[in-house]
Amino acid sequence: MRVVIVGARNRSEIADTKLVYAILDECIAKYGKLMVVTKACDRGVGKIIKSRCLDSNKPNVPEFDMVEMSLRHYLIRELPRSEFLGDFNTLNAALVEIGDEFHLLTEEEPRGSMLDMLIRVQKADRPCAVYKPSEADNGPKKPVLANSTHSSTLAS
Repeated sequence: MRVVIVGARNRSEIADTKLVYAILDECIAKYGKLMVVTKACDRGVGKIIKSRCLDSNKPNVPEFDMVEMSLRHYLIRELPRSEFLGDFNTLNAALVEIGDEFHLLTEEEPRGSMLDMLIRVQKADRPCAVYKPSEADNGPKKPVLANSTHSSTLAS
């Protein structure tokens, strides 16, 4: 099972660590063969996952299987915002292709790349749980399909 756990760049590592650890614990217990997929492990949700997976005391012994997907720009000139965002939306498409289940830590109102990710997951009809910053203390949610009667806060 490939579980994608990603978050908006402006999510707080301090506020989200407990939630991300709880999501990881639940997925580890639930799936015998788990591969966690995340992106951009330099900060935020990706950094939380990578830090948990690779204990600094045992860096060659990961706690679980993990794939980090990232996209970095090294530019001489500045890209227009739409082109820059388009590149990250392409990364979202790859995440949706590789993932079986999704846990998305969004803004209160998903926007930009996180909104794109949410819409792509819904169109692919994959199970998804969405976590707003105000829900950081509520613990993991059961991922549901966009067409499910239990789905709420999913983009239309």
